[in-house]
Amino acid sequence: MTAKEPMFRIPPVTAWLIAINLLVHIARQFLPEARDELVVGNLAFDTAAPLDAQTFLTLITYQFLHADWTHLVVNMTALLAFGSGLERVLRKAWYLAVYFGGGIAGALFEAVTSSAPGQEVLLGASASISALFGALIIMMGLNRLGRRPISLALMIVLVLGPMIVMGVFNIGSNGLPVAWRAHVGGFAVGLIAGWGLLALHRNRR
Repeated sequence: MTAKEPMFRIPPVTAWLIAINLLVHIARQFLPEARDELVVGNLAFDTAAPLDAQTFLTLITYQFLHADWTHLVVNMTALLAFGSGLERVLRKAWYLAVYFGGGIAGALFEAVTSSAPGQEVLLGASASISALFGALIIMMGLNRLGRRPISLALMIVLVLGPMIVMGVFNIGSNGLPVAWRAHVGGFAVGLIAGWGLLALHRNRR
C-alpha cells in the first residue's frame, strides 16, 4: 500500500518566500514604532535615492516589507496562487530569477516613470508576484484555457487594466499610494522571461 499524496502541498521555494515574508512582518510587530520606522527607512526602496550599494540592496529588501496585514495577506495569497503553479514547471533558480528580477525591474520602472519623483518609498512583493503571473501566462498558456480561448494581447490588457485603474484611483489601498507602475514593470519582465524560458524549454526537447 503506497502513501497517499497530500491534497494540498506548497512547492518549497514558494513556501519559503511566504514564510520569510510572514516572519519579517511578525518580527516588525514587536518593534517600537520608532525602531520600525528606522527599519523601513533603511530597507524600503526610495525612488529618489542614488543607485549606490545601499540602494541596490533595498531593491531586494523592500520586497519583504509590507505596509500592514492586509497588504501582506493579499500578496501572499497571490504568491501562493501564481507561484505554486509556476514553480512546478520551472527550475528553482529560474523561478527565483523571475521573482527577484521582476521585483527589481518593477521598482526601477516606478522610479523612472513616477509622476512625483522623490515622494515614493516602495514596500511589498507586488512587482515580484506580478512577474510570476506574467511568466505563468506564457509558460502555462492561460489565455488558451477554457472553452473560449482569448488572444494573448487581450489577456495582457485584461491583467494590466485593473492594475492601472486600481493604482490611479488607489482602490483597496487604505489611503496609501499604490505603486502601479512597479506592478506593470514586474509583469512586463515576467512576460519577457516567460517567452525566453518557454523557448529554452522547447529547444531542449
